[in-house]
Amino acid sequence: MELIDVEQMETNKVPVSQEESTFLSNAEERLESNDMCRDFLDGWKLYKEGGISKHDLYCQLVDVFSCDHQDFLDELKKFLIYSAADPVTE
Repeated sequence: MELIDVEQMETNKVPVSQEESTFLSNAEERLESNDMCRDFLDGWKLYKEGGISKHDLYCQLVDVFSCDHQDFLDELKKFLIYSAADPVTE
């Protein structure tokens, strides 16, 4: 079951780059439970809409994933630092 609907995000005025789409798809594959994936996507959407900062998103997800997914958190941190996945600016 695919939880990440990139087209749906774009329809809701949350632009998604190819790099970001790939990252989100990889995240979906790595996160074991639907709840973890939903928590990640809810935080990501809030970040993309400008509701929280990169730092706040990362801190929120550290709480969700704790030490179970340290490798994913490391990837997320690098992605947030080096990618063009910035929130929507109006």
